Amino acid sequence: MSRRLLARMNPHSISPSNINSKTKPLISSSDVAAALAYGNLSKEAYYLGRAKYCDDKISEALLLQHLERKIQYAIQKNNWRDAPGRAKNLAKLVLAEGVYGLTCKRCQGRGYISKQAISNTSDRHARACQSCHGTGFGKFSYDQKAHIINISKSNWARTWEARTLEFIYYVSKLEQELANHLRFQLFCQDSK
Repeated sequence: MSRRLLARMNPHSISPSNINSKTKPLISSSDVAAALAYGNLSKEAYYLGRAKYCDDKISEALLLQHLERKIQYAIQKNNWRDAPGRAKNLAKLVLAEGVYGLTCKRCQGRGYISKQAISNTSDRHARACQSCHGTGFGKFSYDQKAHIINISKSNWARTWEARTLEFIYYVSKLEQELANHLRFQLFCQDSK
């Protein structure tokens, strides 16, 4: 997504009472929902946008069902060893990691280390967080991923990590489709 769009979007809405005069103008969840209603956006990307930026639990459930069906199809097609609930648990992991992400614990999602946190060092300026490389997002550990899909850590690292990348990539393609759609609907429509 472009930096301009990300700077204005606010996942899971914002309360107007929380906005003060020093904050940047944000695109509200209502703006995103309206933009999603126009154009030729796939239903999966629509569900992603509603779940991520509008806090729509129904769209989140529909996206989770779609991911579960897609994963179950891949399990059957590739003859992967399956266990009851594996596709559902893997879909939950893909949703958590690919859609929502984790906030970096070190910088609390800011992407930089504040002056107060580094006041005991000689460098007094805020600097990019080394843990997340300035993105503000953390990662699930192998233990957390293995626990979510109910397998051992070694089985995760040996087998399921590589298999999961296909679905994370799929979600990133949906995210790119969503970003292009929102960029056009929110920024390009004004110029007409």
